Amino acid sequence: MGSFDFKSTPNNSSTIGCMVRRFFRSSSTFLTPLDTKYRIRALGAGGGGAGRCNAGFVAGGSTGGGGGGYCESIVYVPANTLLTIVIGAAANTSGVSTGNSAGNNGGDTSVVGGSISMIAGGGKGGAAGTTGTINGGAGGIALGGNIHNFAGGRGGNITNNNGYVSTGGGGAGSYLGVGGNGGDISNATLDSYTVVASGGGGVAGGHGGSMTSFTANYEYASGGGGSGGNGSAASALYSGGPWTGSSSAGPCIHGISGSTYGLDEFGIATNGWQIPRISSHTSGGTILKDISGDPLYPLLGGGGASVGKGYGYAGASGGGGGGACNSPYTANNMGAGNGGTCGGSGGMTSAMASYVYPPANGGLGGGMGGWIVSHTSGNYASYGSGVGIVIVEYMVL
Repeated sequence: MGSFDFKSTPNNSSTIGCMVRRFFRSSSTFLTPLDTKYRIRALGAGGGGAGRCNAGFVAGGSTGGGGGGYCESIVYVPANTLLTIVIGAAANTSGVSTGNSAGNNGGDTSVVGGSISMIAGGGKGGAAGTTGTINGGAGGIALGGNIHNFAGGRGGNITNNNGYVSTGGGGAGSYLGVGGNGGDISNATLDSYTVVASGGGGVAGGHGGSMTSFTANYEYASGGGGSGGNGSAASALYSGGPWTGSSSAGPCIHGISGSTYGLDEFGIATNGWQIPRISSHTSGGTILKDISGDPLYPLLGGGGASVGKGYGYAGASGGGGGGACNSPYTANNMGAGNGGTCGGSGGMTSAMASYVYPPANGGLGGGMGGWIVSHTSGNYASYGSGVGIVIVEYMVL
């Protein structure tokens, strides 16, 4: 189903009207029923993360895709105006049999009709390579809104690389501002099986944790950005020992960071989900409604924490997912953290040649994190970025 109406009446017995909130999760048209003001919000899809299949533990890196752009308008529209709505499709890695594979670009979301011409651009796909500089996918543009026009954040960049690394995807633009970037990684080396993965970006400029300095024999990963700030790095000896920096997650709006899943605006760990929610990167997911019935508000949660030798933690609504990594000597099941709504997913770095581990999905509009594995083949087409959406609201008296 492409859309549905959600009506809510304020808690006031004298109110004689109600608000209609209509969601569009696939491309459609909408004929305005009334001469009135309409609030229209558009979110572009995130970009796909890049992938790299190495033949063993050799230098290489892959970067995350950018987050989608966000537009918002409040505008008077006459009745019987036809709006053409295009929903940006989610993106994945273009497919890997061996070597490098770039991420696909996320689709643009647009609303056009009458005096309205809004474009929420899709994030660009990440890139993969060996040494030197590998840039993350650019965030989507935002044009035509008369209230907000905020671009998505970029995927994390890799610079001066001679290591084994991946970066998180960018967060989407939102009513809070430009999306946060995936965490950047600089100066990594192949020193004694050191592996590195960064977290995804959140909303409002909450970046995934960036890392620039590394010690031999360690695994490094950073947390996802949150609505209240950036993620940070954590590390552990690949041969064992505690994972230091358990509060690597970016904070929620109140400045509090969780040690596992992202915290919501009330400081409660969310297990990566929020209500209302839309399944990560497909257009057919279920929408659950709370009293607000609004999947794009509020976006006040924190990022997910990073992890080595296991699964990265997912962000809350507005938070990026944590990065995850393992060395050739840690044969644990592992995978990166999913992004919360508008959050990018974390990067996934695996140096275990005999294991196939999944990357993670960007949240609604969020970019997908990059991934790198040390076996010679793989295809993770079922994982991807966050799809776009359009929301149209108006009052019926």
